[in-house]
Amino acid sequence: MARPRKNKILVLYMLLSRKQNAGQNQNIKIANTTSENVVKCNYLGTIVTNQNLIQEEIKRRLNSGNACCHSIQNLLSFLLLSKNIKTIINKTIIRMRVFENRVLRRIFGLKMN
Repeated sequence: MARPRKNKILVLYMLLSRKQNAGQNQNIKIANTTSENVVKCNYLGTIVTNQNLIQEEIKRRLNSGNACCHSIQNLLSFLLLSKNIKTIINKTIIRMRVFENRVLRRIFGLKMN
């Protein structure tokens, strides 16, 4: 008979602060278990950083929206699709993405790299 295995639970923590020098990499040891400090993690589909910066999340959303629009452009140029289907695609996907991008750019300003 095989013995049941104990699953090792991975615990990570993040020190959140508004200060620029926050988040020193110090591990916490509790009851022979070491927890690692992380700088950035993905929580419920949103990127969270130890400096509470939202710019990375906005940049990720803008890039994914632009990638979606560019991938849809191939469908819109496909000749076998009817005009009705193309207009439905345009109304449901592209207009919403353009609106969201416009709102995010208006809130955070247009920045050229």
